[in-house]
Amino acid sequence: MASERIPRLVLTMGDPSGIGPEVIVKALCDPMVRKMAHCLIVGNAAIFRQAVKLVEADLPVRSVSGFDDPAFDPDGLNVLDAVELDLRRWTPQKPNEESGRAALRAIEGATQLVLQGAADALVTAPIHKAAAHQAGLPFAGHTEFLAALCGVTETRLHARLRRTAGHPCDGAYGVVRRPCGADARTHHQNGGVGFTCF
Repeated sequence: MASERIPRLVLTMGDPSGIGPEVIVKALCDPMVRKMAHCLIVGNAAIFRQAVKLVEADLPVRSVSGFDDPAFDPDGLNVLDAVELDLRRWTPQKPNEESGRAALRAIEGATQLVLQGAADALVTAPIHKAAAHQAGLPFAGHTEFLAALCGVTETRLHARLRRTAGHPCDGAYGVVRRPCGADARTHHQNGGVGFTCF
C-alpha cells in the first residue's frame, strides 16, 4: 500500500504588524502540525525571524523558493520571501498602509501557488482591514479578495469552529472559508480551492 503524500499548505503571513506572524510561529511550534502538512509561508523572512524571537520559539527560519527547494525543512519555518517590506517603515503593533500592502501581496502570491497546483490549500493569517483598505483593497475583506483572485463571483462562508484546548494557541478557533458551501471531500474532488483562516 503506497503511503499518502503529505499535504502542502501555503500560509499567508497576515499583516506583518499584527498577530499573523506570531500565530503562524506558535502553530508551527507544534510537531503534530508539522507532521500533518508541509507548510510554506508566503511573506517576508525577516518578519518571521523577529516573530520567532518574540515568541521565544526554537525553529529555524529558512528562505526557500518553494516546497521542492533542497533547503526546505519540514521541521522549520520555510518562507517564500516574496513580499518586500521596508523594515525602516515597519512598526510592530502599528498596522499601516505599508503593512496592509504586504499582507495583500502575500495573499496574491499564495493564491497563485494554489491555483498553479504547487500547493493543496491556502491558510490565511489575520489581516488588518483598515491597513489593507489604505493599501487599496477594494473589497470588504480578504474573503472577497480571494474570490476575485480565483475568478469566483459568488461567495459563501462555510465555517467549522473547533476549540483547540492544549494547543500552543489555546483558545483559538479555526475557520474554514470556501467560495462555495461544499464539504472538504466534495470540494477537493471537484477541483475547488479551499481557504482556511485562523
